[in-house]
Order: sequence, then structure tokens, then C-alpha cells
Amino acid sequence: MIRRCQLVGGATVIALVILLNVFNVDAGECCRSHRDLYQVYHYQTWCPDYCCISGGIARNLECCSDISRRTFPSDIDRFCAAWFIYPHNVWVPVIIGLVILGILIGICVCCCRCCFIC
Repeated sequence: MIRRCQLVGGATVIALVILLNVFNVDAGECCRSHRDLYQVYHYQTWCPDYCCISGGIARNLECCSDISRRTFPSDIDRFCAAWFIYPHNVWVPVIIGLVILGILIGICVCCCRCCFIC
């Protein structure tokens, strides 16, 4: 019975090593939520390249790929909830949920088999 628990624990460790061994990273910036010149509220936005200041008086934040237009660090959020709803990243919460569910099922199976001798 104990060997099955060790197998479940070993499989979890192997899965975590594989998931954490990522070579491609998603670099980008997150524009803070803000109000423009006309007091219109703009929500936090994930930008695949840079968060930039738009031209003109309004000073809106927008996404661009030109580093010379990049905004001030105070306009950039370190954690971006909008990243999870960016079209290419919709799968991330699903994967996180499945991993957590798998870990919980593994723990339950391990406890039921190791602790309760049927």
C-alpha cells in the first residue's frame, strides 16, 4: 500500500518538473487601469510587447511595439489579471485547474489506500 503512495508522489514530482521546465516565456507588459482626459475609465490591459503612451493631449495608455513610446514604470502593473483573458492565454486557468484537481485526487487516493485498510 505504501508503494502506491510513493508512486503517486513520484508522478506528481515528475509532472511538476516537466511543467516548470519551460523554455519559451511570454514577455510583455500590463497597462494599469486609468481614466483619460474625459474621465472615461479604461481597464487594465495586457500588451504582448510594451505599454505605451498614445500621442496627443489625452495621454491614454495603449499597446505598441515601439520602445521609444514606452510609458513610465508607474503606469505598468507587475501582476496582470488581464493576462489570463488575453486570447492566447485562455488555456492557462484550465491547465492550473486540472493540475490542482489531479493533485487533490492523488492525495485522496493516497490517503484512502494508505490510511484505511479495507
